Amino acid sequence: MFTSFGEKSLLAESVAKRLLNDVRAYLKTDAAVGEHLADQLLLPMALAGSGTFSCSKVSQHALTNAEVISRFLPVRITFEPQERSSICTVAAA
Repeated sequence: MFTSFGEKSLLAESVAKRLLNDVRAYLKTDAAVGEHLADQLLLPMALAGSGTFSCSKVSQHALTNAEVISRFLPVRITFEPQERSSICTVAAA
């Protein structure tokens, strides 16, 4: 799912163009999830104890989230760059 929100004094066409650029960038990857969903999946996977998924881009927010989670739960979260995505792995520490 992709979303885009308008801003005051910003043409609707500009909002749509931003969204289209996001969709096109995602479609160029072979990732299962996008940049913004990746950081949200980390906590449920850590609570489950393990898991792996591919993401289009690893954001600074995802890296920070992984660090915070690993301070509270006995898991190790890694991000491995691939050719057109990154693999996120959550494993027991």
